[in-house]
Amino acid sequence: MTGSTGFLGSALLRVLSGRDEVQAVLACDCVPSGEEFGEQRLLDVRDREACEAVVREWRPTHILHAAAVTAGDDETCFAVNAMGTSNMVRAAVEAGTVERMVVLSSSGVYGASQTSLPCDEEHPLDLSSAYAESKRSAELCALLAEARSGIALVAARVGPCYGSEETPSLFRPRQSLIAELRAALLSAKPVRVYGPGYARDWTHTNDLCAAMAGLLLAPRLQHRIYNVSSGIAVSSDELLETFEDFGLQVQRVSDAAQADLLLLPEHERKAMVIDRLHADTGFTPSIGLHEGIALLLQHDTPDAPRFRGRIQLQHNERGENDGKQHAL
Repeated sequence: MTGSTGFLGSALLRVLSGRDEVQAVLACDCVPSGEEFGEQRLLDVRDREACEAVVREWRPTHILHAAAVTAGDDETCFAVNAMGTSNMVRAAVEAGTVERMVVLSSSGVYGASQTSLPCDEEHPLDLSSAYAESKRSAELCALLAEARSGIALVAARVGPCYGSEETPSLFRPRQSLIAELRAALLSAKPVRVYGPGYARDWTHTNDLCAAMAGLLLAPRLQHRIYNVSSGIAVSSDELLETFEDFGLQVQRVSDAAQADLLLLPEHERKAMVIDRLHADTGFTPSIGLHEGIALLLQHDTPDAPRFRGRIQLQHNERGENDGKQHAL
């Protein structure tokens, strides 16, 4: 049972539906989905009785709770991210059939860390935003319930991710920098950027889904909080250069008012340490930045020979297409 068919949820449905150990998948979301994997139900996690009803009816053994909002007013943020998680956790505990539940948290709980050290799971938290506080509340809800139930409840702190499924939505109106650069490339127009830049721990959704499947299905987990990411910080300059390899025209401007994209230091996020995740699930990222961007563009431009040719050329030159990526 997955808790969302949104950006990451759509990719997770494909992965989980293809696993031999998964008998059936139920996808729940508050908006209709065009996905064709498993059964689907409309569900608003703010409705406690509806959460309990769908879990009681379906009687799942594993739940992946991915429902969240990343923008909007503070009240909605807490209602969905914190109370919605509380409703699903309560439903899982009362059902009596759930063996493990993974709650998606966020690297946002670390904030814009001022230290140069990568963030492990013991790194100090920065809960200065409503979003970060709501995600930490969701984690604590899971951890407290785990202590008084027989369910293994796990919180996964997911880092910045990108993939072909990313589209604007009511609950995720802001797009990632990679999605914005993709849109600029496909429009065949130059993109004007302003600012010194920043680094983020970008991870392709194929890798993230493989990691989440590991947390959901690994025989035994030693911890209750896991960082989920590529573990490598990528600078915005490196990201721009990668898109330039595929034909994006980048123009640096000195006036922020003239820029299409603002690359400001306050958007900096440190790389996350994923040793704990690797030790307990065997997860190792398999898709580097250049290959990930190639996969993204290949998916979005199936009828554009100029992109397909450039993608294949870059693969051959860099030797990155080793066949190890997780197919979705």
